[in-house]
Order: sequence, then C-alpha cells, then structure tokens
Amino acid sequence: RMTLAVDCIRNDDWEAASILWKDEFEKGFGRSIYRAAMNMMIYYQYLDKPEEALEWANRARIAMEKTFNYYVRDSLMLDSNIEYIQQRQEELSWLKAENSDL
Repeated sequence: RMTLAVDCIRNDDWEAASILWKDEFEKGFGRSIYRAAMNMMIYYQYLDKPEEALEWANRARIAMEKTFNYYVRDSLMLDSNIEYIQQRQEELSWLKAENSDL
C-alpha cells in the first residue's frame, strides 16, 4: 500500500494516496503504521488543515510509542512537523483576525 501511495503522489493524486495511507494505518504493522499516520499528517498540511494534521501527528506519536523499533530520525521529523503545524495554526489564526478587521 505504501508503494502504491508513492505512485499516487507522483501522479498528484493525494486523495488516492490518503485512502491507501488510512488503510495502512488501520491494517498495517510495525513502522508502516506510524509512517502512514505521518503521511496523513503531511496530507492535511498539504490541504492547509492544521487541526487535522495535528490529530494525525498525535496518532503517529501513539503508534510510534507502541513500536519498539522506531527510528529516532522519524521521531525527530515528527517533532519538527508538529512544531511547524502549530506555528502555521498561529499564523492562520492571526490572518483570520487581521482579515476580520477589514
């Protein structure tokens, strides 16, 4: 499923890739579970939906903690993405507040 999702992304079909990632998250094993959740996080960042992206980041963190053989670089990448998403949320809130004044 993860390989098929890569092909979907190459064809700019994010929706099809997200279906495969969700399926992998629900039915996969080991590292593929948290990596699928991380990909879903990126998918929602792509859609500019930071709330949903953070939900998937939390799912990735939980799945990662259940996996005894996760890569440290994956954990660091997740932390970095969470920080970016939170910053993006703040920016969007600020923009909405600024635009409401117009």
